[in-house]
Amino acid sequence: MSVEKPALAPGLAALLSSVVERRGEFVCIGSWTDEALYLNAHGRRMVDAEPHLDVGQTSLLNFVAPDDHAYFREVIAAEVDRRGRWSGDFRLRNLRTGLPIAVALEVFRLAVELGGRPCVAMVAHDISERVRSESRTRLLVDAGAALSNSLEYEQTFQELARLVVHGFASYCVIDVFSESGGRKNIRRVAVAHVDPARRPLVERLVDYVPDLERSTQPIASALLEGTSTLMHEVSDEWIDGITLDADHAGVLRELGLRSWMTVALVARGKILGSLTCGIAEETKYRAGFAHGYDAEDLFFVEELGRRAGTAIENARLYEYQRNIAVTLQAASLPSSLPHIDHLRLSAEYRPGSDEATIGGDWYDAFQLEDGRVVLTVGDVLGHGLHAAVTMTKLRQAMQSAAMVNADPVVMLEVADRTLALHDPHGFATAMAAVFDPLDHGLRYASAGHPPAIVRYEDGLVDELHVTGTLLGVRMGSPRKSGFISLPPRCMLVFLTDGLIEATRDIAEGNQRLREAISALDVADKRVARWVVDTVLAGVQATDDIAVLCARIAPQQAREEAPRQARYENLDSD
Repeated sequence: MSVEKPALAPGLAALLSSVVERRGEFVCIGSWTDEALYLNAHGRRMVDAEPHLDVGQTSLLNFVAPDDHAYFREVIAAEVDRRGRWSGDFRLRNLRTGLPIAVALEVFRLAVELGGRPCVAMVAHDISERVRSESRTRLLVDAGAALSNSLEYEQTFQELARLVVHGFASYCVIDVFSESGGRKNIRRVAVAHVDPARRPLVERLVDYVPDLERSTQPIASALLEGTSTLMHEVSDEWIDGITLDADHAGVLRELGLRSWMTVALVARGKILGSLTCGIAEETKYRAGFAHGYDAEDLFFVEELGRRAGTAIENARLYEYQRNIAVTLQAASLPSSLPHIDHLRLSAEYRPGSDEATIGGDWYDAFQLEDGRVVLTVGDVLGHGLHAAVTMTKLRQAMQSAAMVNADPVVMLEVADRTLALHDPHGFATAMAAVFDPLDHGLRYASAGHPPAIVRYEDGLVDELHVTGTLLGVRMGSPRKSGFISLPPRCMLVFLTDGLIEATRDIAEGNQRLREAISALDVADKRVARWVVDTVLAGVQATDDIAVLCARIAPQQAREEAPRQARYENLDSD
């Protein structure tokens, strides 16, 4: 015995035909357990139903994205059974492609029953444009963070291309101008595709850098004239007109491009590069792009291009200034350390990583006419060219002061006055020490700098603590000096805080430093480099590092006449 399927009463069918068919929304009527009974014309178009689709042979779930079936049954149906209505954002399904459609859905129980079972209606409004707008906004926010978080612009643009294909395109290509010998060249700095399996194909586009002699190419037009290109629907004829050769055209066809945009990357009125993105057939329904790019999308990508152009300009300016600072820093540090009978010197300087600008760290060592050795190390707070210039002035000021009065406190006071004269708002830390080979005595003073470390012959380590305010703090208490008599074969290690802060944990950095110094081979001629490499093992330092090591020679100093007046002006501990 066959069961007769429920059907709409003639009067209800006529009412639906006269009212619901005219609504610009998806409207479907049926029951939870049986087939759908009605789907209006707009609903058929929304889900891309075949003209011959028999609605009575499909269920309500057939219109729902497969991943949401369980939610539809367990949450939405239960809520309608309990309260009579459910509403919220949801996803229907394109019946032809299977891809989801973003909708605002309302499901409610009708006041009629079919075959003794409740009858429900599903009414859905396409919110693809809202999702599309949200996708653009999210991309702009994420791209802004990517463009501002790093000054390595090629790495940044790889991340930008990835963000573009994550929610706005199937593929993305970014080109920039580079100058060599006064001539502009094009470099393809980023390519990306939403499908990892397609990445090898899109990477072949690196071989097809635009021909600037052919202004018909969208990328060439963007690079030469700043002209944007929007192709709502890409055709084979258009691809043939913009590609360099048949192979180039073949790659674009294989990518299945159906919509295309190219914009210039502009900063301060100067064209620096271009950004191209496209939608492929198999992904055009993602994020509401079923109908291709439009003028709103072009306006958005042009804004993205302006922000990316500014990022290029800032990165290049940063690189230019950084190169100057590196050159100045290298020229300001000692080209070689002096050869001293009673002291073996070793030094290492490391500029900050690419993510940080160059700083104002320095070390210095020189011998006075009377045989004493002056050792200084310091760190100007701040980065860039300004810090490098300030560092040079402070180092030279301490050198000059030592020539007149080799008193560590006096040297720091002269540096403080020099900083006040040339950079009234600047700050720096520094340590000055004077070693006397006659008695192996070391007089030292600090201006807020990390303490020097003494390594004794048996491997024990100790720190040379002495109080002293930063250079630039005008109201600080008077500085005092410390004194220590160093035994033969011990080693002094002066450093800047970039070494101990590299781990982002100062306690861990100090522990690494003490362990490295305790374990080092004091006979190694490059002991300072060994200390830096050991402390930084597995860590990328982002700040400058300066290390100066001085080992007391095994032999005793030759006898000389005493010089009792040498420290007569120094404060004692």
